[in-house]
Amino acid sequence: MLYEDILWQLWKDMSEEKKHDMTKKDVSQLFHLHCYSVLQSIRDILENDSLSDAECFERIEEIVTVFDAWGGCGYRHDFG
Repeated sequence: MLYEDILWQLWKDMSEEKKHDMTKKDVSQLFHLHCYSVLQSIRDILENDSLSDAECFERIEEIVTVFDAWGGCGYRHDFG
């Protein structure tokens, strides 16, 4: 499901011209680059030494925000 969510988000954000010119190889490369970027964002959040252990909730919320920007990760985290 995550794979399809990511592909759908990438497709929605792509111009019609770019969609027309995409090959399977291009889509695969774009997908992998995006996944790397998401993992890098998550690692950056976790390595943020400016947060104390008491601020762990904020770290988790930042990670959820990353996933939400790319298709979401369900509604279990929505405490509002």
